[in-house]
Amino acid sequence: MTAVQRGDRVVTPFVIACGECFFCQRDLFASCDAFDKGLTFKMGQTHVQRYLPELLGHIETGRLQPEAIPAI
Repeated sequence: MTAVQRGDRVVTPFVIACGECFFCQRDLFASCDAFDKGLTFKMGQTHVQRYLPELLGHIETGRLQPEAIPAI
């Protein structure tokens, strides 16, 4: 890569493909055979995404505040 300099903002594709299967050879990367449609690769790598609440901004994190739970 020669067009990117240190400090430049870059974006990676959301589809991660092997580049070698039937679909990848036909530029159909979203249908890659190596991608297990879940959170794992058949190649032995596991990618589980965790986002810290402070990185989510105004998106709800799903955590309940203690005061939101009624006392019994």
